[in-house]
Formats: sequence, C-alpha cells, structure tokens
Amino acid sequence: MLQLVFHYRCFLTAVIHNKGKKEEFAATGSSSSIDKLPSYFIFAGLVFVPLTQPYLHEYGEEWYNTSPRRLCECALRELPKQAGEQLIVLSQVLMDDINAGYERLAELQVKKVNGIEIDNLKHLCQLVENCSRELED
Repeated sequence: MLQLVFHYRCFLTAVIHNKGKKEEFAATGSSSSIDKLPSYFIFAGLVFVPLTQPYLHEYGEEWYNTSPRRLCECALRELPKQAGEQLIVLSQVLMDDINAGYERLAELQVKKVNGIEIDNLKHLCQLVENCSRELED
C-alpha cells in the first residue's frame, strides 16, 4: 500500500507498507515543476527519473557544485539527438529483498536495457515491461 502526503511547497512523503514493515522516503518538488506531474518509473524498488534541471536544482542553490558531477556534466553537455529524448537516471533504490545488494546504487545514468539504447522514460518502461528472457550469466 502506498500513502502519499503533500506538504506546503510541494514536499512529498511516501509511506510504503511492505511485508509488515513501514518504510518512508521523502522527495521534494520545486515551484518550476508544480504545474506538472513528476515522471518516474519504479521497478523492483529501482526508481528511474528523467534528468531535468528541476531535478538538479533539488541539490540547492549551489546545485552545480553540490549535485553529482557526472549527472551535472551529462545534463549540460549531452544534447538530445531527437525530439522526446531524455537522459534517464537511477535516482535511488528502495530497499527490499528483491534488490538486496543494490541499495547503494544511486544517481547513475541508464543508457541501455538488455543492449537496447533507451530514448526516454516511456521507452525504458516498455523495454522493462516487455522483457521476457532470463538473465544470462
């Protein structure tokens, strides 16, 4: 069960009840994103989001110096090659048995799924949801 609570200035707290455990995490929104719903995809506790300027601004007024350098460089230097293209980031991992060992992964750019380059968040969702083969060693 997922319970969302909106706070003043668009602060969001999500409470996830999973196997009898209560887990909380917080996300914030900025005034530049207040009129748009945030885009995200959660699969097996892995949280994927598009890399946007409001996302980087969540690191504060000095976001250029405080955000992860590799993401900042990607956002400023990698221009979209086609309309609708987005840089996708694994922003965090919501800990669970299914993703044990991956909880330290965060703020990483996702370029491919099963060898296929992703175009945007919607494309990532389609690739993951349509995956039918087992992981190969």
